[in-house]
Amino acid sequence: MRYRWFAKEEDGKKEAKEGSGAFHSKMQPPKAEEKQKKKLMKHGERAGMALSIVVMLYAVLTEDWPLGFFCLSVATFMLRPLARAYGGRFGEPLSGLLQGFSLSLAFGTLIWVFL
Repeated sequence: MRYRWFAKEEDGKKEAKEGSGAFHSKMQPPKAEEKQKKKLMKHGERAGMALSIVVMLYAVLTEDWPLGFFCLSVATFMLRPLARAYGGRFGEPLSGLLQGFSLSLAFGTLIWVFL
C-alpha cells in the first residue's frame, strides 16, 4: 500500500509521459560548429592580471622591489591558461613551469619582506 503523498508524484509522471501539459520545443539542438568557443580567461582574471601589471609598474617606479616581485609572481600565475592553450604539445609542462615559478617567487618575496 502506498502512502498518500506518493500518489501525486505518480500522477505527475503519467501526465508528463502522455504529453498533456508538457512543453516540447521543435527547435533543433545547435550543431558542434555553432557552439560558442570556451573563453580562455574570464573577465575577473583579465582584470586581475591588468591590475597586477599596473601595480608592478608602480612598484618599479617607486623602487618597492618586494611588491614588484610579488606582482610579477601573480602575473605569471595568471598566464597559465594562455600557456596551456597556445603552448602546443608543450602547453601542460609550460603551465606547470609557470605555476612553480610563480609560487616560488611569491614564497621568496614573503621571506624577503619578513627578514
